[in-house]
Amino acid sequence: MMDEQISTSLTGYGRTATSYQFACEPLSPALEEASDLLQEHYEELATYKGDIPLDPDYNAYRKAAKFDMLRVFTARVEGRLVGYAVFFVRPHHHYKSTKWAQMDIVLIDKQYRNAGLGSGLVTCIENTLQREGVHVIHWTTKVEHPVLGLLLESFGYKHVEQGYSKRL
Repeated sequence: MMDEQISTSLTGYGRTATSYQFACEPLSPALEEASDLLQEHYEELATYKGDIPLDPDYNAYRKAAKFDMLRVFTARVEGRLVGYAVFFVRPHHHYKSTKWAQMDIVLIDKQYRNAGLGSGLVTCIENTLQREGVHVIHWTTKVEHPVLGLLLESFGYKHVEQGYSKRL
């Protein structure tokens, strides 16, 4: 896995010279910092919140990291974690000679949206994964939250699938 770090200064939300950093980080440090954001993510985006509790399988993530199949990308403001994106990276089941990155989860803290962090995070992800030899990056978005899809389209991504879910 290659580490990618982009640091930039942007102005947003009444602050000047705020330092935004984007990086591909090891699982452990980011995971320890992410608990509040994970809960926020669940409350905002979970399809079956209240019915199916948040209960991540951290051992599965650790196992994927051990086999170099997990990438954890972070967005930080002045060193504080305010966003993340997690991808599984491996040859595709149908195209074994093609390396794919499949998004697992992505979130930018509400108070930092529309300030360029999403674009910075996507740029970091693309640069890192391209250098690693990934051929395709596949994202999923929530129907109720189309902003990520619009951002991805501005980066040249195409809408390629529809997903359906039913609680049994």
